[in-house]
Amino acid sequence: MRLELIRKAAGVLAAAVLASTAVVARPVDAQAGVTDARGPSISSDGRWVVFGATTDGRRSVFRTDRDTDTTIELSPVPDDVRSGDTINARLSSDGCVVVAVTEVAYDLFRDDDRDERWDVYRLVVPECGGQPNAWELISAYPLHRASVEAHPGDWM
Repeated sequence: MRLELIRKAAGVLAAAVLASTAVVARPVDAQAGVTDARGPSISSDGRWVVFGATTDGRRSVFRTDRDTDTTIELSPVPDDVRSGDTINARLSSDGCVVVAVTEVAYDLFRDDDRDERWDVYRLVVPECGGQPNAWELISAYPLHRASVEAHPGDWM
């Protein structure tokens, strides 16, 4: 009986993993200039998928709602802020919080970006009471691109 429960649980887990990764493997809307999707992070219920992709010549963070089959960019560069990459996004298990490493100074009062600098920001998504593009600086540290990309888990 116990072995049968373990087998059923393993089957359910395998099905959930396959269903979750299937959405990431599907091409992102190439007509919008979004390519090279990678690094998915999935909420525990499988509804939300956060991933990185390239758009307008920079790396950005996107989120797919599997219930509505819609994908939005979470890290557009605000007007009057220098462009940069946002990478290594991770999603909380409840799907409410996204954390990412970025060159973009989303918090102009606290983020004294100079030269090449990567900072860690978090975003509470609107479905959980947050505001669109309201990234909050949580850690500022001068990092080099090669270090961030070679060791993504070290900065999360």
